[in-house]
This record gives sequence, structure tokens and C-alpha cells, in this order.
Amino acid sequence: MEANPNIQYELLAKELYEILHRAEGINTIDIQHNVKVRGRSGCEHQIDVYWEFEMVGQKHRIAIECKNYTHDIQIGRIRDFFGVVYDIGSINGIFVTKKGYQSGAKNFADYYGISLQEMREPNDEDWEGRIRKIIFDITAYSSKIKKTNVVLNKEWSEKNGSVEAIDNTQLYELMDKMVLINEMGDRITDVYELSNQLPSPLKIDKIELSDFTDLVHTFNYSDAFMIINGLKEKVDEITFTYDIISDQIISEAEFFAKAILKDVKSGEIKFFDEEGGVKLPKKP
Repeated sequence: MEANPNIQYELLAKELYEILHRAEGINTIDIQHNVKVRGRSGCEHQIDVYWEFEMVGQKHRIAIECKNYTHDIQIGRIRDFFGVVYDIGSINGIFVTKKGYQSGAKNFADYYGISLQEMREPNDEDWEGRIRKIIFDITAYSSKIKKTNVVLNKEWSEKNGSVEAIDNTQLYELMDKMVLINEMGDRITDVYELSNQLPSPLKIDKIELSDFTDLVHTFNYSDAFMIINGLKEKVDEITFTYDIISDQIISEAEFFAKAILKDVKSGEIKFFDEEGGVKLPKKP
């Protein structure tokens, strides 16, 4: 059986007001759909959404009338609703519709304190002056190592070791073992950590990435050693030749509104999303 669109509209109003008052920190005592409330005359009145809440220690009651109309509300509808609110007594009235209100309906509601609201899907006009979409354009920079040169201390090698130099072929084979230690054997760093510490001149404004190819940086040591082929070798310096490369990431974040509540008198709009969130207007 197909759902009744008018009832769905009433349930949406109930949902949005629950979300709104959670966001505003209002203590809701009770909120119900399709409630019968007896007036002072003894007559029972059908209320689309009946809501009780507490604010500053005081209990408040709200009657919400929902009209899923595609045309403007006439004054007669507001008069009828005012009669219900007046007969119940000690209750505030909110009238909610999709399209809008005729001028007579607005004047009557304003005089007798009936709040007029539009509850509908947002249109382009509602978004004017508001941020709807954020585009993140991020460029990430990293170093691409082209060459690594390890310079050993010749005096140490002649006296204690057998390695005179390390070419790139040997270097890649030894990369996972290339840990620098001090004379006591305590770890200092490794080649991977050093490659992440390479300086980048990208902090300079108005640069061209093409300027950053074949950059050279040397790390100098006075007390650094490396175990190579089982022998402890003293390292004087490690020099990296590298390029700065970029990776551009573009992503979009858009606020998809499920519905809006627009106060007819003030023009204030609240946007509600599918996840139960609400964008409240900024406080002055």
C-alpha cells in the first residue's frame, strides 16, 4: 500500500522539530503525531504534531498544523487553526506548509502570534549567500631519491675494514640493513628516515616545480657507523640526489539538504541533512 503523502509530510515535520530541539539543547518532554486534544469548549481537536518541552524551568506546549499544499495558504486556514489554538488555551501554534502564504494569512498570523513556516526541499534561492560546496585542492609534495652516495672514512677503513666504497648496486641490496649507529652501538637513524628529512625549498612563494630537480643534500657525521658485510665501517657523510615531485588531490564536500524550515516572518532558514544534522543560523 502506497504511503499517504500528507501523513508523510506530518511525520517529516515531527522528525525535523525533534532534530532541531536536540541541536538547540531544548528538553523535549513529549512529541507525538496525530493527537486528540480537548479544548476548553469540550470539543476535541486533531493536532498533526503535538509537542511539549521545557525551557528555563517552564513547560511549553506547541500545536503544529501541517498542510502538504502546492499553493499558497489562504487566511481561512489560519483563522481555523487559530480557533483551535485559542480553544485549547496555553499553547502556541505553528503552521507548516510547502509553498507559502497569502498576504492576508500572514497579517492574521502575525497579529495573533501564529508562527508561519515553510517546510520543503531547498531551491537555489535558499542557498544564496550560503556555502553549499567546498572544493579541496591539495598538492602534496614528496622527495624522489635518484641517487644515494655513502662516503666512508678512509682512515678507519684502512685500519679496521675492507670496504673502500659503496656503489648504488650494493646500496640497494643493503638498503634494509643500512642503519647508522654510534661507536657504542646505539642506533642513530637509517637511510629511510634520512630520506624523509631532506629539505624542501617549497616554502618559498611563487615557485616552479621544475626548479626542483637534481637537488643535492649531504648529512655529515663525526660519530656514525654502519655494519657492511659483517664489518663495522665509519661513515663520514651520506649524500642524496633527489627531485621534488607533486601529487594533486582534488575532492569536493557538498551539504545535501533533506529539507528546510523557513520562518516566513524573519526569513531565517534551517537546513536538515539525511544524517539527522541541522545547520542552524548564525547568532548575532
